[in-house]
Amino acid sequence: MRTIIKFWIGLLVMASMIGCSPDDDTVSDRLPFDDDEYVINLSFDPEFSVIENELSKEIVVYFDKPAIQDGEISLRLHIEEGLAVITEPEAINNIIKLKVNESDTRVSFILKPVDDKIIRGMKILSVVFESGLGNFEKADEIGLSITIIDDELQGRLKSIIYGSGDWEWENLYEYTPSGKIKIIANRSPWYENDGYRDEYFYDAEDRISHIKFAESNGLEGHFKREIFYTWEDNKLQKSELFENDVLKSYSLYEYDSHTRISKKTDFNNAGRAENLIQYTYDQDENLFQETVYKIVDNEARFISKTSYTYYQDKASPFAFNQIFPGEKAESNLLNSIVYQTDEEENQILYTYEFDSNGKPLTRRSGDDILTFQYY
Repeated sequence: MRTIIKFWIGLLVMASMIGCSPDDDTVSDRLPFDDDEYVINLSFDPEFSVIENELSKEIVVYFDKPAIQDGEISLRLHIEEGLAVITEPEAINNIIKLKVNESDTRVSFILKPVDDKIIRGMKILSVVFESGLGNFEKADEIGLSITIIDDELQGRLKSIIYGSGDWEWENLYEYTPSGKIKIIANRSPWYENDGYRDEYFYDAEDRISHIKFAESNGLEGHFKREIFYTWEDNKLQKSELFENDVLKSYSLYEYDSHTRISKKTDFNNAGRAENLIQYTYDQDENLFQETVYKIVDNEARFISKTSYTYYQDKASPFAFNQIFPGEKAESNLLNSIVYQTDEEENQILYTYEFDSNGKPLTRRSGDDILTFQYY
């Protein structure tokens, strides 16, 4: 259904009746003297989207009957911060004036978003009827809403929905201008105010520097958790976990000959080693094995081993496994995980549904399901 705006031209018609002789073929002679006859319904196309790098888009205002004489319509643009557009005719102070000729059934203007080559997210531009020349009166406040799709953002992961029904929760992803994760927000029925919101920060080299997790208030009072990252020679050397501004633990990282993280050692705040995790990779740069040890009396004792096997010949559009944020640990989609301890061994198999572009829409394992949505 089109968006409807009305304007009245009754006063204009009355003025033309007074100013003309009875013998003239005036508007009032051609139309019955009834206000309803002089109401022109304006409509836009349904709400739609425009891609930021699209060359141009014609925005049309339709009339439900031909204009009875020449005139002018003014439209106001409401442009979200961070969005730049070019219009033809040019918008002056966000007002576009469109000439109307007698018998016209539509007018239009050209809209072209300015492609800034960086990610700013989806932006909204709205168009509303401002005024009409000749004492036109606006009857509705309704206008047209246009979503400007950031072409650099298009196709990126928008959300992951975990589970379904009453057990469903969702992680929503926002990105920095360079395409790194900026915010992960959670929505679920178990949290007030739509759940938590974690923020990610980066240094001048666009490397992860700080994660600020959502703050909370619980039985033990206010709780704040943050992780800080230290880099040397373009390699992550250290991460530090703070809770309520007190250091709780830290981790040190080592690399293999291919500059991939091969080892992570976790320490408590007194500097005592507690855990060791070793990583190995396959020939396609996918994480192959993750082996966890507990450090007891300076000795590494085996806890578990996770083997990531049977990768599909399809690229993974996002990181299921990350050794640290931004460090994608697989290039391909995972089909199977084998988890081993001294007492047991379990295998998890995954199946996927894909869209027409080959991106996964769902991932299933038994009764568990993940649903993926994209910008």
